Amino acid sequence: TMAYFVAMTIAGSVIGCLLLYTLGRKGGSPLLRRKFSEKNIERAERLFERYGVLTVAIPSILPPPCPFKIFVLSAGVFRLKILEFFAAVLIGRTIRYSMWGILGVLYGNTVKAYMQKNLSAIGLALFGLFLLVIAITMMKYYRRLRTGKRRV
Repeated sequence: TMAYFVAMTIAGSVIGCLLLYTLGRKGGSPLLRRKFSEKNIERAERLFERYGVLTVAIPSILPPPCPFKIFVLSAGVFRLKILEFFAAVLIGRTIRYSMWGILGVLYGNTVKAYMQKNLSAIGLALFGLFLLVIAITMMKYYRRLRTGKRRV
């Protein structure tokens, strides 16, 4: 059934991510530097400093045009707590693969063809939605900071 295949896909993905995270944790900085450019590593580090666990959670949901492995490896290198990492990947992958499973059951090959044809546009739309959520969150955060400073 669909639930079985979704569960197995989630389990495989989470286990693979935990292995890559562990490599990063055990000294993956040289591996990180060998696989990714310095510019991308610095960008990932800034994202981890600014957004923490969301830096792993959001890419774990997004489709392939969005890079994911750099964030998994970086999570270990930059010492993200393993429980936070595990929860982020588990939740993100559950959302992603459950969505695929539900769409597969409901629409079969029709959705497969549509997704293959429009993958870039869908990925960009999801990334735009991600940026919008981050912008709204940051506006609320700065508004709260500004309001808190006036009260002091």
